[in-house]
Amino acid sequence: MDNPAMGVPSIQAAAPLLPGEPRQLYASLRRAWERFVTDGRLGARDPVRAFVLERWRWCKESSLDPHANRAPDGFDSDEIAELLQSDDFAIAGSRVLNDFAHVVEDRGHVIVLADALGRIFYEVGDKSVMRALEPVNLGPGGLWCERAVGPNGIGTPLLTGSEGFIFGPEHFCEGWQAWVCYGSPVRDPTSGRIVGAVDISGSASNLERSVLNLCGSLARSIERLLMAVSLEKRQALVEEYLGAVKRWPNQGVIATDQSGHIVHFSANAGQLCGERRFSTGEFVASALPELETFLSTNSSRRGLPGEEDEWACGPYRVHYVPLSLQERPIGSLLVLRSVDTRSGFTRPQSPRPAAASANAALGLCTFDDVYGSSPAVHEALRLATLAANSEKNALLTGETGTGKELFAQAIHSGSARASGPFVAVNCAAIPAELVESELFGYAPGAFTGARRDGARGRFEQANTGTIFLDEISSMPLGLQGKLLRVVESRTLTKLGGWNAVPLDVRIIAASNEEPQILVQQGRLRRDLYYRLNVLSVHCPALRERGDDMIFLANLFLRRECGLIGRPALALTPEVEHRMRAYMWPGNVRELKNLCARWAEICSGSAVLMDDLPSEMRSESPARVELDDRKLSLREMEQNLVLATLRECGNNVSAAARRLGVSRTTLYQKLRKFREQGSEPPVADGL
Repeated sequence: MDNPAMGVPSIQAAAPLLPGEPRQLYASLRRAWERFVTDGRLGARDPVRAFVLERWRWCKESSLDPHANRAPDGFDSDEIAELLQSDDFAIAGSRVLNDFAHVVEDRGHVIVLADALGRIFYEVGDKSVMRALEPVNLGPGGLWCERAVGPNGIGTPLLTGSEGFIFGPEHFCEGWQAWVCYGSPVRDPTSGRIVGAVDISGSASNLERSVLNLCGSLARSIERLLMAVSLEKRQALVEEYLGAVKRWPNQGVIATDQSGHIVHFSANAGQLCGERRFSTGEFVASALPELETFLSTNSSRRGLPGEEDEWACGPYRVHYVPLSLQERPIGSLLVLRSVDTRSGFTRPQSPRPAAASANAALGLCTFDDVYGSSPAVHEALRLATLAANSEKNALLTGETGTGKELFAQAIHSGSARASGPFVAVNCAAIPAELVESELFGYAPGAFTGARRDGARGRFEQANTGTIFLDEISSMPLGLQGKLLRVVESRTLTKLGGWNAVPLDVRIIAASNEEPQILVQQGRLRRDLYYRLNVLSVHCPALRERGDDMIFLANLFLRRECGLIGRPALALTPEVEHRMRAYMWPGNVRELKNLCARWAEICSGSAVLMDDLPSEMRSESPARVELDDRKLSLREMEQNLVLATLRECGNNVSAAARRLGVSRTTLYQKLRKFREQGSEPPVADGL
């Protein structure tokens, strides 16, 4: 077989999917493509399908390079590894492809899987074809949405929602005209949402209906497996819900699926929320608008928040519990209870402006929600109060789990903008190619699949209020430049637009690394840093807060024990001593989770040494031994993470649980460490 990556392939077989003699068809399509690229027109007899012509016109209007010869990158290896371990479609799809790999092996074809954004993450098939496809980046890591590479077997099915093929010169970009690509979308069997695509690619010397049929069969096989996984998740969710109803008979219990839609709810739930009527399938934030702030500001793009939490929602409080099956999220439980039923953790409220009270009703924190009497907390509160009384930009620093968003909400609630919206954005949680449209919005017709009337970005949503940009250094440097222009001009230009939109937004940014070091490393623009760092608030680590640690532990224990109807647990002096010696890499979040665990497992009236985690019981507590020199915040964090990884046998999942962070966050930190010259070992099969 001729090398399909070089020149015009030798057409050897009939092309039953398209009319005409194959060699003449290829040549005719090539001449038509050249004519269209040159002057934008076709001849009367050019054999170009109407659908293909429509895609060519879009490519030309979008100034896509017709001579492109390599697709851009969309994934890195760490992101692919994470996806294959945690995403249902990726797991099911790779399993199906492995079962069918022998069908195309040594037969001149490659099968690839791509997610809903067109990013390839898995491939099987003929090794020689894989090698031939490497120059065009049709393999794991490549980005093959239509917006990036024109019509193809991945991006086109994702766009149209139907299976099909793109033959040879029907590709708008010359670099992949030596190939024929058969593609089919894959849908979530419960919601009907497109979750990805399967593509079979081979030399354009053959065009076979049997390969197109195989592609559709693979997509249906993946969907059947996804349905089985969905049923397994639903059963586990039902069991968790029934257990929760028995455990909290006097509270309201709502169970949601992974996307936040209500699956089950108890009778008490409606009564506690003012006789509201819930219905299965309803999005929980629609049923309980009070939760919308938490769900929109804390959730990832895939669903609900991944960490246990508790929220104040006016007359009731919500204890949020994420649920997982085999370390993969399946949904959540929301336990609702009246504020009057709280057991021993009320706090006197200070007078607040009416707007701040309204924010509290929506669940936003105020300065009354910041507990502690240590000098470090008093200093943070002093600086945060100054920030609340100012309209200047503010930069919050502090390790993961120290409460930066809590301080940001408190600053907003105490400011003149308290009656306006508070919009939180985790810059690290947004894929790089979506950051611009997510933050700044897009104009009508900005890209394929865009809404007809365009979309507002998070900055416009925050107009007259406050936007909180967490993990600001995760924003691509190019977008940092656009953010700088927004900060300076107080206007923005939407993606694909021309007009400047005026803004009235207060910006609060946050970083869990030292900004000066980020600037030195080139990960944060110096000019942007100066613009954001007008007012600075350091959120102290738990180990810097002295006896606040014990106060907070008792507070959390009263709260968690009250939730399950048991007397509050006490801390023995030995346990308090160990707690003071421990480094608390996950800070307040780690302490809160540990107290929730103690409320469940402690059989007596107090927390004993045997109830402590192994890293706290040991004679040498799991902490970083600092030398005589003063380490930077980044060095301390790196030492803590690497020490914890070693103790967990380089298992990222176990280390993330011990540190009190998500696996995604830990993977991001490890990637940053590698970029900085440290290469931590990571176990396979995490």
